[in-house]
Amino acid sequence: MVIFFMLALTYTCMLLQRRTPWKKRDFGKTGLSTTLLGFGGFHLCEIPYDRANYLLNTYLDKGGNYIETAPPSYGDGESEIKIGEAVSHRRDDYIMVTKAHDRDYETCKKTLEQSFKNLKTDYIDVLLMHAVSSMDVLDQVLSHDGAIRAAEEAKKGWSNWSHRFVNAWTT
Repeated sequence: MVIFFMLALTYTCMLLQRRTPWKKRDFGKTGLSTTLLGFGGFHLCEIPYDRANYLLNTYLDKGGNYIETAPPSYGDGESEIKIGEAVSHRRDDYIMVTKAHDRDYETCKKTLEQSFKNLKTDYIDVLLMHAVSSMDVLDQVLSHDGAIRAAEEAKKGWSNWSHRFVNAWTT
């Protein structure tokens, strides 16, 4: 795992030194265009904030625009908190992607509300459902009281926040 991480970090550093614009691709049917190299937030849990701040801002400065995290599995929100602290002031510069493990409405809603708080944003561009491994799980997510309802409400806006939200799995 450490060897893979070091190789990925070395490759990322090489790409960050490029002076040419990064290639982008359409992100499915969302209408978003993302750089081919995304910034995964998992390993932000393993480094101090100042290093995370440097890496995230350098990634954006060099042309990257896709940042991905997951609240419960990435340090119980630590990755999101570091992202929010480091780059929330540049929110229009990147596509924010997070994941949810939740299958039901109430739990997914709480997870999304915590993500908005941690990331210091009022919108998430893409929500990915993590570990959908069977039709039963998919049926639960898509049911009236499933996670899809929480995502749809986030798209329309909760409480006094106006959330802009792309629901990638229904487009």
